[in-house]
Formats: sequence, structure tokens, C-alpha cells
Amino acid sequence: MGRSVTQVAAVASTSGGTHEDPWCQPCFTVYSMEHSDGGGGFFCYDHNLNLLSNVRGSGGNHYGSYRTYASQASEFMQNYASHAHYETGGTATTNSERPSITAFVGYLGHIMFTPAQQSGFGGWLRCGPPGANHTGHAFRDCNVIVNETKQDWAWWTHRNGGTHQVRFGQRSANCYYADQQGGYGGYMNVTCRWSQSMFGGACYNKKTNKVCMMETNTGYVFRPIVYSNVPDLRAVATNCNIHYNNTPQYSSRDENNSGELYDHFNNVANVTQYADSSGKPSDQRDEDNYRCITVLCDDDKVVMFQMIPHYGAWIHRWNADGTAQGSQHNMSYTTSYGYEQGQKYGARWQVTSDGQYVWAYCPSYYYGAGIMGCIIRVSDGKFIYCHHNDSTYGHQPCPVGKNDFLMSRQVNTDGGEGMYYRMVRVKREMERLDDVGDFSPQSGQCTRMIDTPYYSTAYPALIPSYYNTDLFNTQIKDAELIGD
Repeated sequence: MGRSVTQVAAVASTSGGTHEDPWCQPCFTVYSMEHSDGGGGFFCYDHNLNLLSNVRGSGGNHYGSYRTYASQASEFMQNYASHAHYETGGTATTNSERPSITAFVGYLGHIMFTPAQQSGFGGWLRCGPPGANHTGHAFRDCNVIVNETKQDWAWWTHRNGGTHQVRFGQRSANCYYADQQGGYGGYMNVTCRWSQSMFGGACYNKKTNKVCMMETNTGYVFRPIVYSNVPDLRAVATNCNIHYNNTPQYSSRDENNSGELYDHFNNVANVTQYADSSGKPSDQRDEDNYRCITVLCDDDKVVMFQMIPHYGAWIHRWNADGTAQGSQHNMSYTTSYGYEQGQKYGARWQVTSDGQYVWAYCPSYYYGAGIMGCIIRVSDGKFIYCHHNDSTYGHQPCPVGKNDFLMSRQVNTDGGEGMYYRMVRVKREMERLDDVGDFSPQSGQCTRMIDTPYYSTAYPALIPSYYNTDLFNTQIKDAELIGD
């Protein structure tokens, strides 16, 4: 079997329309800051790992400029100068606020910074620890989306006893927190079919038009509840219309308990219940009782990743017929923090631009050093895992290109090493490794290729960007193989 260059070119030419290079969009920003002597800022890189934009402060004495240290700094960040939540002079282990913490990045970007947008500007600060705590609500509650190429939206599930409190909206932690805290209803109540609801334990599969909502019996046992024939949830989210086609009449109907979408999720005819989970290696805290990351696969298998604070993490899988395979892999180390220590802690997830691979992960040590996790193939539920019991450095992943990830390890940049990183070529790893194989993203990392805004001692942060994920699916065609 071989490739025909002419044939590949012909395939690529069928994309049509005006060409936009998806690789030149922002991918991530590197942030570092040293208040006492050198300043810092944001360096934004595209999907080719080339510098796209930068903003860096220094120690000049003039006002009206981007200043990052000294008493003359004019920006609001001066109020937080020398505080651990913006300083990168210490490791993830030295303080619970460090920007390099593993749990501080996910589908919604970085807990402490606004993400770089399509214009390419590198990001900006949120207002101190309270801002990170507020953002943490959205990171904790955010549900998984798979087989979605237009990742400009999000949806959340907030635990509310025997009811799932579901919201749809923009891919914005700020908007979610505003809606949740500001008195605006905007959510839909879905009655639990077995026991109790969870924080962020659901998954929407656009290809199969199904949703899985994980439920807990509050005793560390879990059951997937699958809803079929679900309408396009992106259409609901981007129109902020939980009633779907119906127009709400606020004077005469309950906003949270009516409408076509509400009727669909509360219709027992659309529901399939799977078997209970089995084989959980340890029961510990709220994180592993009321929260998980769920992936509903194309073949109806369900994979659940769960952080177990003070123990580690585990991965459970259900068969397509709903029977439980039990624990497929578990990892352990030592004390670590789930959301019960603050909403900003716990497990996180990210998805590739084509929506076909999900990386679920959590720290392995205390505030947020090390990493435990798995990459799940949505088509069939195969997964490969990573486990690095690092007691010093944070590990922060982000999507790259159409179906790859990059993971940075927040080691000291001193001496010109820059950011430590490794590209995870997901399709290659899935072919190279058996099911439940170790892809070890901390091994073979690169240095001296990606610069950081401060040369000396720094443990930088990676800020995942927002970009047009659909361009990687409309502007890039897969090469067709020819021959027998």
C-alpha cells in the first residue's frame, strides 16, 4: 500500500472556499513573572510552535506602560505583585496558588488567566485568588464534549441532590460564574433516574446524538445514565435557549422545568441505565464521590476517569451493552487535593480539535505537582495512560493541531532552557501501544525551543488558547490511501 502525491493533492483540493491556515492560529501562551528584579509577561505560540505575539513588562520609570514590578507599576496587577498566584519564582509544590499547577488548565483555559483569542494576544490576569476560586466553579462543573469540531461552546452540570442542574452557554468560565451567581436562572433541571447528581460528570457525543450523565449513590458507586436522540446541544448553547424551539413565557411557566429540551431529558423512553461500577480501589473524599470525567464512546462504551484525593486515580469502563468491565487501571502516590479543598482543585479534561480524543488528568501530589491521566479514543473506548509521581513540578497539557496534544512540565527555565515540553502524537501512540498502555509524556522532553518571558529562575505557566477548531477539519483533508 502506498500514497499517491497526485491523489493526495486532488483530495486536498476538494476542501473548497477561501483557505485559512489553521496552524497559524494561537495554540498556547507561556507566562512567567519575577516581581523582584526581572518582570515578565506573555509569549503566545501558534500550532507550528512559532511565536505569534508577545507582551513583556520591565522596570522602566514611566507610567502608562505595561509594568510588572516596582512601586510605579500602573496596572492592577501591581496589587498582587510578589504574591504566589502570579509569581513564577517557585514550584507547584511550594504554594497552593502557583500558576504552574497541573489542575489549573483544562477545556476552559487557565484558571488564573483569560485565554488567548483568535487575534493572538497572549492572555491576561484574573483578579487574584478570588478570581481563581470563582473560575474554579466552571472548571469543576464543565462536562465533556466529543465529536464536536466547533468547540466554541460549553455545558455544565451542577450537583443538586436528586436533580442535575444543567447549563449551556459560551465557552467562558466568566459567563458561567456570572449566570450561576448572578440570579439568572438559565439552567435546566434533569431528574436523576437512579440516585444522586454529580459535578461535571456528563458527556455529549454529537456523532451519536447521545448524552451520558453519571450518577452516584453517595457511597462511591456510579451508574451511567444514557439519553438517546438528543438534539444539537451546540445550537442550544450558542442561542442560550434551554427551551430549544419553545419561547418561554416567564409570567406563566417555570423557566427551569419546561420546554422541549426539558421534556426530552425527563422522558423515560429516551433513557438507558447501565450497570453499577465495580472495583474502585479506595474511597476518600468528595472529589471521588461526587465528581468524575465521563466519555461516551461511538460504540456506546463508557469510560470514566476519576481522581481519588490522598490515593491517586482510577479508570473504569463499561461495555456497549451496559455491563461493567470494572476498574481497568489505577494509579497511586500520596496526598493530593480535590475540589473539597477548593473548587479550583481536582481533575480536568481537554479534547482534540477533531473531537475524537479526550485527555482526562489530575495532579499526583498535594496542590498540583505531577500528573495521572489517560487519553481516550472516542471511537471505541481504547485508552492509554500517563503516570508521573512528580512531587515538584506541574504538568500542563493543551491540544495542538487536529488531533494531538502538547504537554509542558514546569521545570526551572534558568540558563536558557525555556519551557520543557513534549508533543504527544495521539494517533501514533494509539497504534504503538496496546489498550491500557503507558505513553509517558514526561519522557524525552524538549528544551531551548520555546522561550519564556523571564530568563532566570522561573517555573512558567501554560495557558491554552481559544481558536477556531473547525478550521482543522474543514481546511485539512486526510490523505487517502490507494492500492490493495
